[in-house]
Amino acid sequence: MFKAVIQAHLNPHFTAWDQEFDLFQGDTAEMLRYGLSSWWERIGNTLAGGLAKLVFSESKNFPDVATYYREHVVATGQALLQKVLQRGVDRGEFEPVDVKMASLSLMSAMLFVLMWRHAMSGAGPGPHFDPHAFLMAHLETILRGLARPATKKTKEPHENQ
Repeated sequence: MFKAVIQAHLNPHFTAWDQEFDLFQGDTAEMLRYGLSSWWERIGNTLAGGLAKLVFSESKNFPDVATYYREHVVATGQALLQKVLQRGVDRGEFEPVDVKMASLSLMSAMLFVLMWRHAMSGAGPGPHFDPHAFLMAHLETILRGLARPATKKTKEPHENQ
């Protein structure tokens, strides 16, 4: 049953994003902004995002479910992020980096907002915490580190508010 829920509520998003990214005409930084915003709107800020909390809290009791989630959600999402990051490197927009590690940095922020939204909203960073704004600020920090010297044109912090 859990696999069916994942297939119905999460997997279609990854297929759609993969197709959207293949057709995306903008620069890679804008693609990442779009991708994280879209992820938050379609998964992170919805009940489907709560599946992560369920998997993490029950992974020791249901290791087969955790394995399925890792293989069909986490690995798929990480592969998409790596593809986008590699695009930026290949196009000379980003410094050469270990895209696997860079994707994990992005995923750590995504996991943080998922856990805050679905497990810790009362004990999280405070009542005025905006998960989407946090994701965008984290991304801008990452983009500043990835940017090649000639392309270090990211949004100023006050532009994200």
